[in-house]
Amino acid sequence: MTLVNYFVQQVELCKILHRMITEVFENRNIKAEETVLANSINNIDVALTKWLAELPANLHWNEWFVGQIPALVLHLQ
Repeated sequence: MTLVNYFVQQVELCKILHRMITEVFENRNIKAEETVLANSINNIDVALTKWLAELPANLHWNEWFVGQIPALVLHLQ
C-alpha cells in the first residue's frame, strides 16, 4: 500500500509543479498583470502547503526522524 500511496502523492506533486511551470514561469504570459501572477503564486503555495499537510504519516519525513528512512520517503521528499 505504501508504494501506491507514494505514486499517488508523486502524481499530485507533479500536478502542482506543472501549474507552477505553466502559470508562473512560462514566457507566453509576459503581459500578465502582477496581481494575476501574485494570485497564481499564492494559489500554488496553498496547494503545496495542503499537499504536505495531507501527506500520509508513513510518507512524511522530518529532521527528527529516528531510524532508517524508507527509500520511497526520501524520493518523495
